[in-house]
Amino acid sequence: MRHLRAVLILFHVLAISVLAFVVQGGPVQAYLGLTGSTPDPVQFRLVDRAPAWLVVELETQGQWRTIYQSRSDEHTWLRPYLDQVRMRTVVDGFGRLEHRKSYDALGVWLARRAAVDFPQAQHLRVRIDQPGRDGEEPVSHWVTRYSLDKYR
Repeated sequence: MRHLRAVLILFHVLAISVLAFVVQGGPVQAYLGLTGSTPDPVQFRLVDRAPAWLVVELETQGQWRTIYQSRSDEHTWLRPYLDQVRMRTVVDGFGRLEHRKSYDALGVWLARRAAVDFPQAQHLRVRIDQPGRDGEEPVSHWVTRYSLDKYR
């Protein structure tokens, strides 16, 4: 009996999937919505071949230096946190200029950590770089500067 039930459930899921692709809208779409069978659009988002980079820079005695850059082997401050899969998803959203409040909260958290990790530094600058398409120069978004004295 258990196997029959599993077969019926699989048949039901297959039928819903076929109807979702064949018939768009109308009562089938309403049924799919009620049963929770419609796919999440974020789940099937196209892969971005030019993902955004999170760049964190530190000013010490008037000189700026990069301490973190996404997917960089050279600039690795807080890499275990910032290169984590979920964080890369968040940064990708920043590249589409979404979630500004989350970006600002991340900047404050980075400034607090930098104030502790780099006591000689004066400022922290955080930005999102979007690589240029077809040979264009990269574009920086949401360049934000934090005074580290405020977080000491």
